[in-house]
Amino acid sequence: MAINAKWHKKNPMPKRASLNQKIQWHVDHARECGCRPIPPKLQEKLKERKPKLVVGVLAKNKNKYLLVKEKIEGGKFWWLIPGGKVEFGESIEDAARREIAEETGIKPKKLKFLCFKEALFPEFNYHTVIFFFMAQTSKTKLGKDIEGKVLEASWFTKKEAAKLHLVDSAEWLFKWLS
Repeated sequence: MAINAKWHKKNPMPKRASLNQKIQWHVDHARECGCRPIPPKLQEKLKERKPKLVVGVLAKNKNKYLLVKEKIEGGKFWWLIPGGKVEFGESIEDAARREIAEETGIKPKKLKFLCFKEALFPEFNYHTVIFFFMAQTSKTKLGKDIEGKVLEASWFTKKEAAKLHLVDSAEWLFKWLS
C-alpha cells in the first residue's frame, strides 16, 4: 500500500512513546495509512489485551429510537446507541442506567435486556462485548452529555435510522429487532 504522507505528517510517533502509545499509533497507522504492517512484537501484545464490557441502551419513545452522534475510530463521525464501558464492580444493568443518564439525561425506570453482540477488530485495538438493553420513555427532551463525547442526539424511526451513518453494532441491532 502507498504511504499516506499527510497522515504521517499529522500523526508522528510520540517521542519516548510508552508501549501503549506505540500500540495505539501502530493500530491507527494500520487503519489510516497501512504502508507497513504492525510489527510482530506489538501484534503479540495486542493479543494479550482483554475485551471490554460495554452496554448500549436503545431508548424508545412511541415509534422512535434515540441515537447519539460521536466522533470515534479514525476521527470519523458515527451515529450509535447511547452507552459505554462497564466499570469494575458495576453490574451491566447499573452500567446501562448510568451511561444513558450520563449521555442523554434519561433515567429509565425499567430496562429490558435484548441481546449481546461481540465487536472484534484486534487489528484496530478494539474488542468489546456489547450488552444491549431497551428502555421505554415518554421523555423527548434530552439533557447534556456530562462527558462531552456526544455531539448530537436525536430521535429516529427505524426507516430514518437506516439512512444514517450508523456504527456497525447499531446497524446490526436494528436488523436484529426487525
